[in-house]
Amino acid sequence: MRICFPIEVDKGLDSVIFGHFGLAPLFMFVDTKAKTSQAVINQARHDRDKCSPLKILEENETDMVIVEEIGPEAIARLNANRITVYKAGKKTLRENIDLFRNHCLTELSVDHACLDHGTCEHQP
Repeated sequence: MRICFPIEVDKGLDSVIFGHFGLAPLFMFVDTKAKTSQAVINQARHDRDKCSPLKILEENETDMVIVEEIGPEAIARLNANRITVYKAGKKTLRENIDLFRNHCLTELSVDHACLDHGTCEHQP
């Protein structure tokens, strides 16, 4: 299973999830089978016309993302590409991986999305 997390600073599995998926400076890709992790710069954040976060996720063979906030269009595009989206339950990647393994994370749908990219008070 390859999981993508939006992050700001690479601290491995102790990295803290960044507040909003598309605006994250980095994406951390965690391979739970191989027990590896790799941070990748979110080029879409810097030049939205030339790159899409979806391209980065596809290149890294992503199965799912775990986020705090995400817009409805992003959820729809990810789901259309067979990438499942889950709401983070804790702050660090390590904590959220444990929650996922214990079936304690909520899968997000377009109805759970943040409609305003600034703040999101909607809780699934």
